[in-house]
Amino acid sequence: MKNFFVVFSSFVLAVSLISCCPKSKQTVLGTWEANIVLKSDLAEPSPTGDSIKAFLYTKQDIVLSFAEGGVYTKKVLQEVDRVEFINSSEDVQATKEYFSKFCNKNLVFNGEYDQKKSIIVFEVRNVQSGDDEPLDYNEFFEKDPSIGDDYYCENYDLKDGALYLNGVKFKKIEG
Repeated sequence: MKNFFVVFSSFVLAVSLISCCPKSKQTVLGTWEANIVLKSDLAEPSPTGDSIKAFLYTKQDIVLSFAEGGVYTKKVLQEVDRVEFINSSEDVQATKEYFSKFCNKNLVFNGEYDQKKSIIVFEVRNVQSGDDEPLDYNEFFEKDPSIGDDYYCENYDLKDGALYLNGVKFKKIEG
């Protein structure tokens, strides 16, 4: 009876250890694309607080490539899509052209990533704007602080053949 108890306990322990082993995590390797529209408030300062005068909609076409060894490339083509004024007869086309000078961008980010259980940690090494030579992140940030942080995390999930980064759906590009 004692031997049965020892064998049974060993069996239960082995089964519990096997069931606790992490399953092989899904990989984000490959190239993914997403098309999103961002909405920003255009406000005017006033004594009672900022007053929203319009909304600026910016389209982003994003291609994100993950390679072996924790290397990634993120290409972002950003353009002003439209401007919507609230109770105003402003010249929408002139306003769109004005903001296009500042908001239209074609950027390529290169760096390293680390895929964790439910987040991906990104570290930007360099940034290229249009046909310009790539610059170290810090050099580029001095010229254009709107590019964001050089070290950031995004929640991710892989389901139904898609990659979701902070809720944005990326479709895998074949080939």
